[in-house]
Amino acid sequence: MSGEQLKRNMNDYMEIKFPKAFRVAGAVCDEIGRSLKCRLDEVEIGYLAMHIERAAIDEMEDTADS
Repeated sequence: MSGEQLKRNMNDYMEIKFPKAFRVAGAVCDEIGRSLKCRLDEVEIGYLAMHIERAAIDEMEDTADS
């Protein structure tokens, strides 16, 4: 929203390493863009995919510990 530019594009790495999280992130970014009536920068997908993957791993570890 503030127009701040991200410095690194992690999309290529994230798409190869974590394809499911990358697809989910792409869908989420598309929906956010529609809701805000603006286009999100493509690098946002990689960053969101990284956080989705980390949250999924944390959830799996929590489930395994139960």
